[in-house]
Amino acid sequence: MASSQLPPTALMSTLLDWSLILTLVFGGSALTFLQISFVVLRQLPSFLIFSPFPGTSLPLIPSLKPHKVPLTRWVLDVLLVTLVSMMNNQVFKYRIPLTVQIIFRSGGLAVSLLFGYFIKRRQYSVLQVLSVLLVTLGIILATLSSRPAPSSSPTHVNPADYASGIALLLGGLFISGILGMRQEETYKRYGPQWQEGLFYTHLLSLPIWMLFLPSIRAGLQAISESKDTTAFYLPPKLPLSPTWRIKTLYWALALNVLSQYACVAGVNRLTTRVSSVAVNLILTARKTISVVINVLYLGEGWNMELVLGAGMVGAGTVLYGLVPGKAMAMADVVDAVKEKEKEKMGKEE
Repeated sequence: MASSQLPPTALMSTLLDWSLILTLVFGGSALTFLQISFVVLRQLPSFLIFSPFPGTSLPLIPSLKPHKVPLTRWVLDVLLVTLVSMMNNQVFKYRIPLTVQIIFRSGGLAVSLLFGYFIKRRQYSVLQVLSVLLVTLGIILATLSSRPAPSSSPTHVNPADYASGIALLLGGLFISGILGMRQEETYKRYGPQWQEGLFYTHLLSLPIWMLFLPSIRAGLQAISESKDTTAFYLPPKLPLSPTWRIKTLYWALALNVLSQYACVAGVNRLTTRVSSVAVNLILTARKTISVVINVLYLGEGWNMELVLGAGMVGAGTVLYGLVPGKAMAMADVVDAVKEKEKEKMGKEE
């Protein structure tokens, strides 16, 4: 039986390895299902109310609090989120390098700006457009740097499969842009109901993931049969210090689920305060840091093109942040005026 000793200080760095391994072992479905279930269970107490049992004053009948946003709006968001998640899970089957995936998804900033210009009719400064172009070029450069060379060797990725994986990433990118725009509209119309959005988008997606029950069972079976264990102890390590030995995949799975919940909750709350473009800006900066950690720690293999591409993504993000606050706020003012005009026209009709 394989085993290792791992103090808590090394958990976060090792999680980078196991996040990818968990996804590959589970095929994505089981991991996603567990992440969604945890969010639902964590948020459920905040949305439960208890009514008196008939003939008594005992609050025994549970029910959900009245929602402030129409469920039909959350249902469409659920379909979009689920579609993006499924597409991202499929990408791993095409052996797209994790570094390329992280950088490519940073294109959400460019997609949000394009949607804002063509759909929202927003106006952007030259500096904003230049920064987005820089990020986009960085993504393209990083993608091309890791493309597979044509080869008959089974160890190489087929160029057609690689193109399919990139197409899935691109499709998920545009769908995520639509989702971000919808969430921004929802919170502007109904208020900052980010906790309600977090709860219902995950609750309503559970029935969809139940369709993948065989894949979920296979993933859970894989983790239960794993042999690798980790000796966990609290520092400093002393001769009589208690040591717990657990399966490595168990604590890796727990850390992954907890970190995913923190990330999702933070993004939902952030969406209620800033525009979708600003949200993508912050996420892009986070992903750029992930790329650096990924290359340095996992050693996936890097070259000058990849480093330059990651640098362009980071530089474009910083450049966008240099835009004056008043210029960035103009879009919100224009949206507010348009929203009032729509409400006025609706009342007149």
